[in-house]
Amino acid sequence: MLSPNEIHDLIHLRMPEGEVREVLGYLSPERVDEATLKALVTAMQATERPHLSLPAHVIDCCGTGGSGQHHFNVSTTVAFVLAAGGVPVAKFGNRAVTSRSGSFDLLGQLGIPTETPLGTLERVFEKTGLVFLFAPQFYPVLKPFHAVRRAIGTTSVFNFLGPLLHPLEPHYRLLGVSHQKMQRTIASYLTRHSRTKRAMVVRGEDGMDEITYRGKTIVYEVEGVRYQTCHVRNRFRGKLPEVSHQPTAEENLYIFQRMIQGKGQRSVYFWQVCQNAGAAFAVTEKTGSLQEGAAFARELLVSGKVRETVESYLKEVTNGREIAHKRGL
Repeated sequence: MLSPNEIHDLIHLRMPEGEVREVLGYLSPERVDEATLKALVTAMQATERPHLSLPAHVIDCCGTGGSGQHHFNVSTTVAFVLAAGGVPVAKFGNRAVTSRSGSFDLLGQLGIPTETPLGTLERVFEKTGLVFLFAPQFYPVLKPFHAVRRAIGTTSVFNFLGPLLHPLEPHYRLLGVSHQKMQRTIASYLTRHSRTKRAMVVRGEDGMDEITYRGKTIVYEVEGVRYQTCHVRNRFRGKLPEVSHQPTAEENLYIFQRMIQGKGQRSVYFWQVCQNAGAAFAVTEKTGSLQEGAAFARELLVSGKVRETVESYLKEVTNGREIAHKRGL
């Protein structure tokens, strides 16, 4: 385990690049235990600036990344679905490191700014029940570190640390984890060292950091100070995407636009969004089960409620400025 001084020097990049590479190599998912994870989270939380005044009685829905899988912005779309269904959401995210389209890459295509004044974020949340929080805005040390990680390209614990740094420490979580050991470590961490009341920590057996369309999904159900495991079986029987193709943010925007118009209901992306939103609805007890939640999510998409939520959010976060050329709605 790294010493506090070593962790401090790492996150502030106060060591040569060669040493950074060495330390990141050491902090591989196979090696990191819960104590190391807690030490890293605590050290990063000490750098948080500024502090946001919003309730913790919200859900965050996100994936850790690092799967190397074909990637649509499922969790970002799910955030809009949850808000449309009356569940307050504070989604914490970043730009892509290991894929071509992270949360804020898609949001940028929609015309949503990355860094937004705190007063605006608080007002937008009050109006819409939804807010997107850009990780480097709250953790400035991440800005140079993000670039270094991309340049090095090493999978390390920092691929899995992000969701645990959420500035609100939300009570509810749908958290996708792409690594088997880290899934268990993170589920254990949530029961011991966070303010989480209920969560699902999910991983597809194919390594996908969300409920997958290939094979079964392993789920750690967290409630208070305990967790238990279960499986969600894949019931998708439609056409699968080309696994070798990594969509860009522009391509994902097109998929997103069609989806919130209720189109493409037989696609794998539509299915994934409904399944993952269904899990989040179940976590917050908006519905009694994942299956009920998935049906509710489909209804929200088809009825146009999600599209209305997207339009309302765009209007609030941009102070009513016209961005129709970005929306394509």
